[in-house]
Amino acid sequence: MKYYLSVFIILALLGCDISAASDNDWTRLCPAQQFCFEHPPELRPISQQVIDSTVGRLQSDLLEVDYDLGLYSSNFSFLPEPNISAIIVDNLKADILISGQVIALRIAQVKPIPAMNNNIKFALQLRFVGTPNLDLALKMFHSIEFANEMKK
Repeated sequence: MKYYLSVFIILALLGCDISAASDNDWTRLCPAQQFCFEHPPELRPISQQVIDSTVGRLQSDLLEVDYDLGLYSSNFSFLPEPNISAIIVDNLKADILISGQVIALRIAQVKPIPAMNNNIKFALQLRFVGTPNLDLALKMFHSIEFANEMKK
């Protein structure tokens, strides 16, 4: 019940101008074969410098998507007063954060690293031009699948 109330509040905050994303023409992306997700085909990869994690950026005229799988993935503490809701993604506990034009997903523990007393984390941020599209974000979030060796 709490989940549905959170989604209702988020929808009310975003307004009624949320259109459903097309189901048939999305592109599947599998960065470094560590995880896969689907995205609208108009998003194009933007070159990124990778140091110690799997990061990437996709961009179109209306949307910019950033992802990061690693020890230091963002927890989105820079977002001003986000609305936060719990979600399950590929059987992992996650949070959706919504603030302004940003809808983000954070997973605090994809894989524990006991020797380092740390966890592999995941962050996916969608920055919209215009009205944020929660349906599109949820479709992208629910398409995420981590490789078996990445999970516990």
